[in-house]
Amino acid sequence: MSNVIATNLIDRVSGESTPMLNAVKGTAKAWGNFDGTTTPLTIRDAYNILGITDNGTGSYFATFETPMPDTSYSVVGSSLYAGVSATHFMAPQVPTVNGFDVITVNPSGSVSDSNFISVSVFK
Repeated sequence: MSNVIATNLIDRVSGESTPMLNAVKGTAKAWGNFDGTTTPLTIRDAYNILGITDNGTGSYFATFETPMPDTSYSVVGSSLYAGVSATHFMAPQVPTVNGFDVITVNPSGSVSDSNFISVSVFK
């Protein structure tokens, strides 16, 4: 295996550079897209998400394949229930180094399952 050691990344066309730390910190450390209405849950695609646990209606736990070093990461995402034309709201809950809870809520404010949930984790 080879290693590349660099302080900056330089765009070969524009010549603009950015510190490596910006490139590393600016990428998602985990992301996933899943269907919360199927049994078992269907993960459509993911990176660094080992699995999703169904904790009940509208409640899910995403487990990291490689744990985070601490809990000071950000979770962003969205959810909807396709076919009903109703956007659901996705609310990440208290994170752990091993994963995080997600709650999905329908427009009337009730916790409900969503069939299209996307999450991204940044650190």
